[in-house]
Amino acid sequence: MQDDSLSLKYQGLGPDAMKALAAPLEINTTIEFLDLEGNWIMGEGACYLCRVLKENVFVSHLNLSDNRLGYNGAAAVCQLLMVNKTIEKLNLSGNNIGDQAGELFHSVLTKSNSTLRSLNLSHNRLEDGAALWLKNAMIENETLEHLDISWNHFQNKGCVLIAQGLKENVGLKELAVAMNGFGAEGGKTLGDALKVNRTLQKLDASYCRLPTECIGSIAHGLMHNDHLKIIDLSYNCFRAEETLELLKGIEKNEASQLSLLHLGNTQVEAKFKDLQDKLRKERRLEVIHGGILDDYRMEITEMDPMEIFRRDPFTKLKEWVAKAGYRLIDLLRHFDKDQSMTISTEEFRRGIASTAISITEEQLQILIDRLDNDGDGEIDFSELVEGDRQHRKAKRDVLAEMERRASQGK
Repeated sequence: MQDDSLSLKYQGLGPDAMKALAAPLEINTTIEFLDLEGNWIMGEGACYLCRVLKENVFVSHLNLSDNRLGYNGAAAVCQLLMVNKTIEKLNLSGNNIGDQAGELFHSVLTKSNSTLRSLNLSHNRLEDGAALWLKNAMIENETLEHLDISWNHFQNKGCVLIAQGLKENVGLKELAVAMNGFGAEGGKTLGDALKVNRTLQKLDASYCRLPTECIGSIAHGLMHNDHLKIIDLSYNCFRAEETLELLKGIEKNEASQLSLLHLGNTQVEAKFKDLQDKLRKERRLEVIHGGILDDYRMEITEMDPMEIFRRDPFTKLKEWVAKAGYRLIDLLRHFDKDQSMTISTEEFRRGIASTAISITEEQLQILIDRLDNDGDGEIDFSELVEGDRQHRKAKRDVLAEMERRASQGK
């Protein structure tokens, strides 16, 4: 403990060991970077730690991610931040922090002498109630530079509030809102925010269910924004025909500083690629996308039935299930975070995003529509079984077609 950093990641400390560790930390004068990720110290352990750090003037970076802190742990951390004047970077990712903690973080972020520069609240359970508190905090706070609230439970209303907060914010340089349910209204409000914000340099809005209808608003925002350098819009619900509007918005902005536009596996048309090449040459803009749609269509047309079957989204899902050593019931349990024995379409999206399955947003929507037979927004075991039955039948049909072609010498 004489070094300037102490890393005890995934050491199984628990609250009791955290209590023992708190004693030497109280008198330590060298540690500036403290990493306790993945120790399940819970709220009790957080109380022990925060009690001794209140008077500490040395620790500036604190990582408490994946510790099951819950509300009590979040409250202890926020009480610490109200008096501590040295912590600049805080990671609270994956701590089961719920909506009721929103007011706590608002108090921390709006205190007059806040020293916090980076806050990671990703992979928690913050919902639309907390979004209102975060909106007001973003409007009032001028010192926070990095905020990660991705992989929470914000729906359309909450995402609109977050975007409204960004619109009036004057301090953030990086904002991550990935894997939240922005939808059309949230996407349009996000575009409005980009139009007037003058500090943000990096925005991650991947996996946000942004539909094609909001592309115009986002493109309009990019047309007027001269500070943003990186924007990640990957794995949203964009159609190839409308993506060109994004590039046209950037092209019209001669003061644009954008260096990377990430569209993930969204496919584009040939005229998009032409403008992309032009902007790469003139402005060094890099664009990531899923390839040219016309090329893909031609490839599919020339493909044999078995290859088309292999690219089917349910085929990809079953391959991942088999590779993971799962059964279909195991898949249900793996994705079912609230233990309801059904998977909401939101849980299904989050579950797929946490895997290494190579699947486009369009394919994911096809898969959801196929499995959610009754359209109630929930996928239960019987619907998984029915999807598997239909998939097996499709495979038999493909094999029969292949045999028929072979017998005809095709």
